[in-house]
Amino acid sequence: MNFRHKDSLSHMIEEASFDPFWIEASTKQQIERSKKIRNAQHMKIQGLLNQSNFMLALPQLEELSDLTPSNENYRESLFQTQITLGLFREALQTLNQLPQSQRERLQATLDKAKKTQKPASKVLVNSVDSRIQLRRARQCYSISLGWGSLSKFDRTACSGMSFTIVTGLPRSGTSLMMQLLRNAGLEICADILGGDKCNPGGYLESKRMERFFYDPVLLETLGSRAIKLFLDQIAYLPISHNYKIVFMQRPMDEVLTSQKRFLRSHPEFEDYFNSSHMLPDVQEKRRKDLQEKLSQWPQVDLHCVNFPELVRPPSEKIDNLVKFLGVTAKEQIASMKKLIDPKLYHNRSN
Repeated sequence: MNFRHKDSLSHMIEEASFDPFWIEASTKQQIERSKKIRNAQHMKIQGLLNQSNFMLALPQLEELSDLTPSNENYRESLFQTQITLGLFREALQTLNQLPQSQRERLQATLDKAKKTQKPASKVLVNSVDSRIQLRRARQCYSISLGWGSLSKFDRTACSGMSFTIVTGLPRSGTSLMMQLLRNAGLEICADILGGDKCNPGGYLESKRMERFFYDPVLLETLGSRAIKLFLDQIAYLPISHNYKIVFMQRPMDEVLTSQKRFLRSHPEFEDYFNSSHMLPDVQEKRRKDLQEKLSQWPQVDLHCVNFPELVRPPSEKIDNLVKFLGVTAKEQIASMKKLIDPKLYHNRSN
């Protein structure tokens, strides 16, 4: 829901040269929708301010201001809240980010507050300082792993957060990998849990988190939970975080065969799988390009897993995955190995 003025979703799509498949409507409609959501969030914040709940409103105003720096109203609201709480240093920083006309008008407010109000408590200042790194990282949320340039990566703007992500083409073994991570003791972020004959163990996907491309703050709510994102979505991850990415590899003929069989059971996905976006050559190029791109980023720890080798005994690939994840409990390792069933390896290459 958040866009930076010149680094908006439309700008990113222009760089990418194609529309991501998960955009349900045109880019313009999505931007308008995100504006409405953002304005609704601002109205809720105004409600908090009207109730003098400045402490709760402060981090939400920081978020809105960080990700929409062109909106002067959000910044002024943040400035006024900082003044009320006695955060004079932070108010001055916010003031300096406003246009000259606003700075001249608000400078007197800051000067007066310094003379008549007590400064914020040490506890509050420490709380605000604890968000400084995250706020700095948000300035790079519009630069993505798939389309960004390594030269634009500022290590000092890294949030310090680390996320575990499973990726690959649809039907490349991503669901099995998510099941393995769950058995390894990792908490899973998923709202689609159930399985079917195409995937008995469950899909373990999160439709809500797919919206991070226009609401990147969603990633901040992940915590230590692992998540599955397909390659198109991976391309839009902001460069500001650290990532442990498990990249599933499977022969392209097996992927295509599995996709066709999946489509027969799920005709509701016909438009998606029959789109030019899913042509075999396009999928193969996307996989190759993104693997190469991801391997270049210093904040990405990339672990590629060959699906056919994963599901065949002996379990050497499981041992490598265990090392990558840092799993040490014998019970969890045994649970992971027990999950591997060669009988579930369908659509094999000849």
